[in-house]
Amino acid sequence: MLRRLLPSIGVRAVPKGAALRSNLLLSLQFALLFGIVYVGADLLGGHLTQRYSVALPLDSGIPFVPQMAIVYLSIIPLMILAPFVMNTPRQLFPLVFVLSLEVLLAGLIFIVFPIEEMARNRAANGPGLPFAVADTLNLRFNYLPSLHVALSVTVATACAKSCEWPGKVFYGMWALLISASSVLTHQHYLADVAAGAILAAAGMLLVYPWVSRPDVLNAFRVEWICAGEFLTFARRHRRYLLIAAIIYWHAMFRWSKSRVLRVGFCLLQVIDDLLDGDRACDREPSIVAADVLQQLETGDFRSDRLGILAQSMATELSRLQTESDRPLADSIALIRHMMLDRERANDRALFSHQELRRHHRVTFRHSLNLLLVAVGAKARADDVPELVEAFGWCSAMRDLREDLAHGLVNIPEAVVRSAECEGAKPGCDEKLLGSKAVRAWQAEELDRAQRKLQSFGRRRWDPVDPVGNRVLRLFHRSIVQFASRMQRDMMRGT
Repeated sequence: MLRRLLPSIGVRAVPKGAALRSNLLLSLQFALLFGIVYVGADLLGGHLTQRYSVALPLDSGIPFVPQMAIVYLSIIPLMILAPFVMNTPRQLFPLVFVLSLEVLLAGLIFIVFPIEEMARNRAANGPGLPFAVADTLNLRFNYLPSLHVALSVTVATACAKSCEWPGKVFYGMWALLISASSVLTHQHYLADVAAGAILAAAGMLLVYPWVSRPDVLNAFRVEWICAGEFLTFARRHRRYLLIAAIIYWHAMFRWSKSRVLRVGFCLLQVIDDLLDGDRACDREPSIVAADVLQQLETGDFRSDRLGILAQSMATELSRLQTESDRPLADSIALIRHMMLDRERANDRALFSHQELRRHHRVTFRHSLNLLLVAVGAKARADDVPELVEAFGWCSAMRDLREDLAHGLVNIPEAVVRSAECEGAKPGCDEKLLGSKAVRAWQAEELDRAQRKLQSFGRRRWDPVDPVGNRVLRLFHRSIVQFASRMQRDMMRGT
């Protein structure tokens, strides 16, 4: 009987594996948001003195029926049922999005338009345990709109969309009974119920269809992946928190246009981390990078995280292509060039001074060019060769120790050989970095980078390129600060 009943109410297949984990995560995130907003609004509401009355003459005549608390509490199984009716993240996300908006809007109204506390007549029949639980969960000051009604009607409406008419009637009656219970248990005024129903109707009629569109769902999925990657980067090094803050600040008033910046940074940084050995991977990193490269070149994208990022980046970069700019080709060339680092690490290969400088120059020319195109700047990497050189130097020196630990040697071969003559052994990174040869080379490279930075600092800024000026100044200031720290460390002998 249960097997026949479940499909009639929309439960046709229980989510499993990744779908189950994602649905549980979405549900937990909504529960956390609800708890923070609902409890927070109630705590703030307790300190508000001016309150408004929405009581109607009909409210005083509504009987108190404490037994309806069982129906009132049935919103909990209704909410639990939703992830099983909408058993994939793509189905569940629009509902969670609408519910979250309703909670945030209601929380704001609770504070801006506080309602007088209801004078309840609850003497008849004895409230009982179900009512005590319902009354406790409902808190004291969150009245209009009734979130109990808004959430139950929204969930029931979304679930009903997956059912034939018996299921639609079932969910409709359930939502109606929950709405009735909120007044029969004297938890809400009639105006609260009406406002909650209006909020649910607005969410399901205006927001739910929009957020259910495939392009909108894909955009949210991309943003979710990017946010997760930024957290992963930040766990490895706190400087990525600053980078994320800058990127998201830039996106504040140009969210869609700046998506290419977020997606491009995340995809290229993930590939760089994989190739440099900074991120664990169950496959050979060069194979992963080659797979992404093939997807970008052929336009045949996979449905995994990197494939989704690659498709989004390719789509966004294609819109920025002009006769003079080929950002997608730049990104492909950059990945191909980054793959050389994996080959170098695997072979622990050594480059000469000039080979290392050329390698870093090519890498950061592509990187800076992509960034300037993505932010809409007029300047290009070829306009600022000194900054490109300084950028390459900064990246190599900043991660020198870490790269050596992964087999990537960004120290010229002649310097390594000189260090070995001093007693440094191959593979012994501490003795290598502590050798006189390496320290002398670092001092020479620092002096060279400072001259490049000084030369760049004397450049004349383009008055018609404010965006480019801000970006270039930001990088210049950041590299100057790193150079100053490195100089202080070298003077202290660390």
